[in-house]
Amino acid sequence: MNQEYEQIRYTRGRWWATITLHRPDKLNAITPRMAAEVQSALAVAARDSGVRVLVLKGSGRAFSAGFDLSPRPPASTSREWRSRFEHVSAICRAIWDLDKPVLAQVQGACLGAAFDITMACDLVICAEDASFGEPEIRFGGTCQYLVLPWQVGMKTAKYLLLTGDTIDARQALAAQLVNQIVPLAQLESAVNALCRKLAMHPDGTLALNKRALNRAYELMGLAETVAASEDRAVLAALGHSEEAARLTDVLSRGGLKAGLAWLEARLNQES
Repeated sequence: MNQEYEQIRYTRGRWWATITLHRPDKLNAITPRMAAEVQSALAVAARDSGVRVLVLKGSGRAFSAGFDLSPRPPASTSREWRSRFEHVSAICRAIWDLDKPVLAQVQGACLGAAFDITMACDLVICAEDASFGEPEIRFGGTCQYLVLPWQVGMKTAKYLLLTGDTIDARQALAAQLVNQIVPLAQLESAVNALCRKLAMHPDGTLALNKRALNRAYELMGLAETVAASEDRAVLAALGHSEEAARLTDVLSRGGLKAGLAWLEARLNQES
């Protein structure tokens, strides 16, 4: 079964379904439309009793570079900012609540909002060229789906969320952000093998165990931390300094490269 969308692809195999982010010319940057289509596909998979596992991947050379930075009208109120952030938060919550394991298949860049989404997934297999990080930290942003402290040690969490630097596949494996690294040419077959293994469990086993594990983390405070991080992301956006506002404008007009160049120029002026 195939379901047609504009910015994603949804395909249904015998035991598992696949959601593919499909804007390869834009490194699968996430737009509001793409986010809505992912949510729709997640709902389709949730209703389909024949789907025991769900795969989330990206087309082309990257999983996703994160939020699309194309020009758009400025947001000025908490409601407007929350509406923008809600797109990805809703995907993360839907993945977390889905009674089926979600496996992220990652190659190339996996940054910002896309990184948040993979952290909501139950398992991650990545290619050797994968990279992970939260570069929005450099632009006055903050992680809006804060599950990172439950996945890595304190020093790694602080490094990623204070520097905005990216880490490679080997570092991500050591930090327990991914389960397995394989050569790019073997990525698809490795994901299929794991899906097949999961699908062979007795019906209902995966849902019960995922629910029990998630509940344990929620009792340790994960749900409250995530809710607070979503509020903090809105407050950070509303509290932009004049400098951050200028940077946001540069990003919206010229994209990530223009933003990095602007930051470099500013640092050179101050040194």
